[in-house]
Amino acid sequence: GKSSDTKTATNIPVKNIPVNLTFSVESIDMTAYGNGFRGIGCSYGENKVVWNNDCSIPKVYRRNLLIKNISGNEKNATKIILDMNQNEYGIEYTDGSWRNQGAGVFVDFHFTKECSVSNLAISGKVKIGLFNKTDSNLCHVEESENKTGVGGFAARTANSAGKVTFKDFSLKNINVYGGTMTGGAIGYIDGYNSNSKRNVTFDNWSIVNVNVSKWVQNDGSSGGLVGWNVGYGTLEIKRDSNEDVNIENLKVTTISDKYGTAAAGGLAGACDFSGVNIENVNAKNVMVTGEKVRDVAGLIAGKRNGTNININVSSCVLHSIEVNNPKKTTGYTGGIIGYHDSSLAISGVTMDCNSKINGQQYTGGFVGQSNANVQIMNCSERDTYVKSDTQNWVGGFIGHLYKTATFQNCQQENVTVLGRYVGGLIGAADGNIQASNVAFANVVVATKQSGTRNAGLVTGSTYINKKNISVKGYNFLAQSCKVGLVDEKGANDLLKADIKAMDTAGFWIGISGPNDNINLT
Repeated sequence: GKSSDTKTATNIPVKNIPVNLTFSVESIDMTAYGNGFRGIGCSYGENKVVWNNDCSIPKVYRRNLLIKNISGNEKNATKIILDMNQNEYGIEYTDGSWRNQGAGVFVDFHFTKECSVSNLAISGKVKIGLFNKTDSNLCHVEESENKTGVGGFAARTANSAGKVTFKDFSLKNINVYGGTMTGGAIGYIDGYNSNSKRNVTFDNWSIVNVNVSKWVQNDGSSGGLVGWNVGYGTLEIKRDSNEDVNIENLKVTTISDKYGTAAAGGLAGACDFSGVNIENVNAKNVMVTGEKVRDVAGLIAGKRNGTNININVSSCVLHSIEVNNPKKTTGYTGGIIGYHDSSLAISGVTMDCNSKINGQQYTGGFVGQSNANVQIMNCSERDTYVKSDTQNWVGGFIGHLYKTATFQNCQQENVTVLGRYVGGLIGAADGNIQASNVAFANVVVATKQSGTRNAGLVTGSTYINKKNISVKGYNFLAQSCKVGLVDEKGANDLLKADIKAMDTAGFWIGISGPNDNINLT
């Protein structure tokens, strides 16, 4: 296909013609080509800058197809095996005009409205960066100013508007490494304004034995499916049911040299100006790690920027989810989402099987920091451990609340929460809480710091910023629960630890303000 900005000798534009691609074979092994295969639609030149609505790129050579439909083998999904190892971010030629644009089966994936991609399975290796091919360990790279995408299917979706649906799509035994925006399937969904929305749907998909990782200076995002979503549309990740496991052994890692805007998410990394809907996920053994990152979480790293853009997570089963933010920074850490600034609804989600959420300031079993209204309904945590060893605002469901949180029909069993300003539901509340039909069984909420640090089964404090907070709840049930102070040794096993009373801890609320409206029945 020819790009839409190509011109003939008489200066007449040649329009791209949409094409259908059909793979009738069961397997396409690209490993013998190695770096000879640079990706379909590979372009070289001065790439369009992310966050910029200027799509004119004068120094560029494009080899893009405009895709209407991609269909793999219907009986057994076509398996594409890759071994791409592009060893530098930087220039292709010495004058600096020609740059690497990314790596994947597609580099620039251009699609028509209502495009479909079906019956494909991607495996193998897709890597960009300065590293030894025989060394699987992460290593430092000198990051280029040219934002580079890396993904098993595509480095990026580019210059398209409308919707593309991936159906019966799988990632299996694949290692994706490097770049600035790095995803198991798509490096980044690139948009430039709300009038050209790019909507991407994954329908009936699976992930097995997938590793997505990278090392950046201070900016970049990684995700199990999508590294960075700035498409101004909606990223939809769904299945028909959650009865069988569709994520098994997924590892997502972002290592940043210094704290900035880097992120890591189990399914989607940073989501800016874009909505996210996730439904019917059944995950087993997921590990998401971010060092010196801003947002890190089990499903969505964070949602920032843009109003009236909702996030919905429903009917998900999360077994053995581990989220780690080990460096002492201000990062936002959550079992589902690290941070959100537009409405969030979580319903019918279960987290269990020794799930561990280990963060810093702003750490929650579901949400790190909630900066918009949030609803958590018909959800449960069992055998789950949430902690921050030395930092503030740690909660069983939400670390820190700024707006209004509504809980309905939620349960916690064998759950421990450790931190400073720590709570079973919410670590600290600078917003209103409405809760009904909430049950706590064998829940321990503790802090290692006495004095001004607070702990409570509902929330540690409603008095951080001395607002007039409303806490209304009815039909609360607590059985075999403990709240208070723990020593260093006991902090390693809170369920068996000796929890001592402290003046700044209350069974339901650690501390409240004199003008707060507290009504629990």
